[in-house]
Amino acid sequence: MENGTGYEEVQDAVNCSQGIPSSKEMVLLYMSQPWSQALMITMVIVSILSCLMYVETALSIMKTMRYGERRGYTIFILGLVPVHSLTSLASIFIPKAAILGSWAASLYMAVSLYIFLMLIFNYFGGPDEMVVKLATTTISLAQPPLACCFPCCCRKIRLTMPHLHRLRAAVLQLAVVQPMTLFVTAILWADGLYNPTQIDAESAFIYLTALVIVSTLTAMYALTIINVAANASLAAMYGNFRLKFSLLKAFMIIPSVQSLVISIISQSISLPCKGVLSPSIRSTLLYNYLIIVEVFFILLLGRCKVFFSRIDQPLHQAEQPDSLNRSQTNHRYAEVRDLASPMLDKDGKRPSFPTNLLDVEKANEANATKWIVEQQSRQPQRESEV
Repeated sequence: MENGTGYEEVQDAVNCSQGIPSSKEMVLLYMSQPWSQALMITMVIVSILSCLMYVETALSIMKTMRYGERRGYTIFILGLVPVHSLTSLASIFIPKAAILGSWAASLYMAVSLYIFLMLIFNYFGGPDEMVVKLATTTISLAQPPLACCFPCCCRKIRLTMPHLHRLRAAVLQLAVVQPMTLFVTAILWADGLYNPTQIDAESAFIYLTALVIVSTLTAMYALTIINVAANASLAAMYGNFRLKFSLLKAFMIIPSVQSLVISIISQSISLPCKGVLSPSIRSTLLYNYLIIVEVFFILLLGRCKVFFSRIDQPLHQAEQPDSLNRSQTNHRYAEVRDLASPMLDKDGKRPSFPTNLLDVEKANEANATKWIVEQQSRQPQRESEV
């Protein structure tokens, strides 16, 4: 086929304002110009490199981290990179599957939020242990992205169980709101009522995007408070915990905010409507291009941090116990009473009897030996009396 022959037929057959191009039409479009071929080859190579880097990171974690839930949690969270990269690549070649790809990525993101909370709880040995070990820690509510500018109006709290439940609910609401919003988006898009390039009072895009952004900021705020409370303790044993949190935070904020920014830019500069590419398709393609490149550099920066840092290695925790103990944290626990310990009385004080099991055994042996000696010493006296 000569250059432009098949592509011109596709251009004449399909008007850009009448529908979404198919995968065949997109392939013909990409093969029509040298720069578009180079762009597609670059996107494919970057996606493959992202997947290979994820496989290398997962294998490294499997070699350096002991088998258990923590290793599975970490590998699952890092899976955000290949999932977003592959779904965006599929949306580039198949624009009709863009909504489905975003919905799949959001579902994986929703599960990753829950996994990240489970990872924090696992580091402490469970939510109950986390509350006990951070009982003396005060947490300021003036945290980004919602309340960082109002430190005077935000009070400090202690991480009690009710507060932890509220924070966890604020994080997990994103796992419900974002997939449901994308589900409604798919329904409106199928009916022709969803247009990302239309930003006005009658557009469903602006309201759905605003709902996702508010939900995302709320989840980030609650997750930041939990991370601030945990990071001081986790830093004593596991180095800097911020890398995993930064990875998750990037995937929380980039898709929702970037989509709105691209829509505003596309409307302000009036993207051209040419061939099979309508303005909405162009904005969607630009969004997916950026996602592929961004997730690659996010994982690349994380790997560089692991390779070149000798102190902070949050991805490689090889020989670490299952949970933190009190001697491995930066907090004082003198005022925290260990209610579960049978060696403490109701006032949290040590009783008069030995608390160490070995001491108890030694004391029993000493009493038994003393009793035997007393019996032996009394035996001649009893014989003389007889």
